Amino acid sequence: MNYLAFAAFVVQLLPVQIALSPLIGESPTATESRPRPFFTESFDSARARSGFHVSSGGVDTTICGNKVMLGMTAFDGSDGAPRAGHVIALTFENASTELCLTGADPAKTRVSAFRGKSANSWIPSMPVFHEVWMYHLYRDLDVQFEIRDSGLEYTLNLGSTADLDQFVTRVDGSTDIRLDQCGDLMIETPLGSIRQSIPRCYELDRLGIRREVVAQFRLLGNQRFGILAHRTFANSSLVIDPLLSYATYLGGSGFDNVKYISVHPGGVAFLAGEAPAGFPTTPGAFETTYNGGSTDVFITRSTAAGSSVDYSTYLGSGTLDECRGMAVDGFLDASVSVATTSTLMPITIGAFQSQFGGAYIAKLAPMGDAIVFGTYFGGNQTSGSVLAADELGNVYETGGVIQNDIPTTPGAYSVVPIGGGDFFSVKFSQDGTSLIYSTYLGGSQSDTNYAVTVSPDHSTLYCGETFSPDLPSTSGAFQSNLNGFSDAFILKLSPDGSSVAFSSYIGGNAGFVNERGIGVAVGADGCPVVIGWTYAPDFPFVAGSIDMGFPPGWPRPFVVKFTPQGDQLVFSARLSSSIGLGLGGVAIDANNNVVLAGGAGKDFPTTSDALPMPGGSATSSKALLTKLGPLGKGFVFTTLYGGNGNDGASAGVGLDMFGAAYIAGLTNSTHLPVTSNAFDKTFNGYYDTWFGKFNIPLYPMGVSGYGSGTPGCAGPQTLLCESSLRSAPGNFTLECNHAPPNALGLILVSDQQDLAGSDPFYLGILLHVGMFTTNLSGLDIVSTNMDTASVTLSLPDLTSIIGSTFYAQAVWLWPPATCTPSPFGLSSSSALSITVIQ
Repeated sequence: MNYLAFAAFVVQLLPVQIALSPLIGESPTATESRPRPFFTESFDSARARSGFHVSSGGVDTTICGNKVMLGMTAFDGSDGAPRAGHVIALTFENASTELCLTGADPAKTRVSAFRGKSANSWIPSMPVFHEVWMYHLYRDLDVQFEIRDSGLEYTLNLGSTADLDQFVTRVDGSTDIRLDQCGDLMIETPLGSIRQSIPRCYELDRLGIRREVVAQFRLLGNQRFGILAHRTFANSSLVIDPLLSYATYLGGSGFDNVKYISVHPGGVAFLAGEAPAGFPTTPGAFETTYNGGSTDVFITRSTAAGSSVDYSTYLGSGTLDECRGMAVDGFLDASVSVATTSTLMPITIGAFQSQFGGAYIAKLAPMGDAIVFGTYFGGNQTSGSVLAADELGNVYETGGVIQNDIPTTPGAYSVVPIGGGDFFSVKFSQDGTSLIYSTYLGGSQSDTNYAVTVSPDHSTLYCGETFSPDLPSTSGAFQSNLNGFSDAFILKLSPDGSSVAFSSYIGGNAGFVNERGIGVAVGADGCPVVIGWTYAPDFPFVAGSIDMGFPPGWPRPFVVKFTPQGDQLVFSARLSSSIGLGLGGVAIDANNNVVLAGGAGKDFPTTSDALPMPGGSATSSKALLTKLGPLGKGFVFTTLYGGNGNDGASAGVGLDMFGAAYIAGLTNSTHLPVTSNAFDKTFNGYYDTWFGKFNIPLYPMGVSGYGSGTPGCAGPQTLLCESSLRSAPGNFTLECNHAPPNALGLILVSDQQDLAGSDPFYLGILLHVGMFTTNLSGLDIVSTNMDTASVTLSLPDLTSIIGSTFYAQAVWLWPPATCTPSPFGLSSSSALSITVIQ
């Protein structure tokens, strides 16, 4: 196969209609996560294998030949006795004669079947399997089956010559099959409904560029259905993706505390934190044995598939070594910041500082078998903290300093201490032998930085908490005064470390409690985003942004997006959860959507395309992954993930070049729903690290990218929809980014797309809507000097428009002479396919 394509469909019995029963041989409580079910082989009277069988969630599933049979049982509500049963059969029509059915991912358990009195019919010690595969169901198309908490899940694996039209499924035993308003397939039975969720789908062009496309079920009549994918490029590879690409445990028997995750654009994840003896290391790694003391730092690099690790190593000195930061550069070198009291940390020849300092930084080689450099920094009163790295291999460290304790460089913003507790910013050369700049930052009181990121122009942005009334607040800053006991802050330092580009307080009057910024990221639009928490009821809020209330007794997490100059707020969202919500990290995708990770209660609202609700009690915490629209008015996507204990994603979030999200955190769940390709499927004790990759959608439900446009002055123009379009009174927003600045244009809206991907009049722009139809509308727009334009529309409360699809695209008519992306001075954005959902 030239490529592998995946389609994950969940066959889910709606729990409100059919009672659930425990797994074979197990009686978990309602709040526990069930152990992963397994398939047993079925045999006929001649002891020939006839298929595979599993019972889970009140459903008996049998797979044989090209059929899947689902046996359901309804129970009496008064005494729990079974009162009715029914069988549904899914038959894959016109299957290949080369079809081969086999078990995969064998479990440690073995079972025996003793039928009758004759030993000749007994089958002892049979293997059992977590997966069943139908190989060669069709030409170049295989199917993988497994049981998840949500029900039976099957995944299509398509090779380069596979034809998706081959996949036709007949449903026997149903009273009706239909599509609901969201496009899910509903199979109606006398005992209730079975839901199959629509798959995610994207395509890869010849350059490997990923573009999301629409995939949907299609009804073929006579109780048959298939799958339709609206491909844009004829020669592209089709990929239909599951949401959860992989999830795995990582750790030993002790308390393994992952604190940071960093992702290379190619999809390789790095993790760092602290671990005691027993943490798994790999042969050839820099340090394979524990150094002693309280804890060592660990660094682990995962493979792109998540099925193994490229390396896992300790880094320590025999004392208490605490991981304070981690970052990965463009060369796959991982750098870590360590707080240590030891004089024995590994120092490389030519390192900038070989004598002891409170901060220590090490950069590991790509395969973790050596350190590129190891150096101390500062003096006894220096405390190293978070790190960042750029694509060139330069490392940026920031931390706290109390006195004149760090070396500074000529021309830096401040070469002497400013107040009673400053933070510092230092940029190391690629080999760690010299400083590019080093400076003090802060005001007259205590200032603590908690996060740093590097912008595309190599400016650095910081956020944290300040008690200083004289933090260097620049002219025109959004908030120039300290508002209360302490405030969060954002500060942007110039690329050479010589000046503060902008700085602003962020906060309300919370009395004698704190406000703090804990994460910062910057998008392609140049707008920085800060996350943190506040107790202030008057924290600055932007009307129309997400506001989830203020539960008493808990700090309120906030998400604030600034304009590139730091003088205004684009949005300010306030989030909450009944048991307390903690944000662990922030990232920004190619559409300037804000991606957040953290921990939340099970009452945090999820979107309809989320993973099944995790197990655990109602008061347990779960890992949270959510995406906000670029204007902060709604959630593009939200899911919770976890097992039967407490889980979180406190280590942050990273995105690869395709927009997939990687999150990590701690868990004490003994039955975390790890994937079949996980390299560690077993809980190792106390608290484990876990991490996973999620293929989160770029757009809200019902919205898909339809095609590319012509480049704008600031890059490829994108048209975005802020939230799902639902058939209820309310507004939604279309926004165009990277438009020609200060230009006039139209957003074309049509129910036809007959000019998709064409340039019929040789104007130098691609058109994706039918411009000459009676159902075409044009909405006037004017771009700002920040290369954006938006228009707000409303939908009526009409059930007749549910399922209606229309297409939208921005076309710019008269861009200035300084920006002529096409021969006629015209340009267009990407297009959207938008379907109204209920």
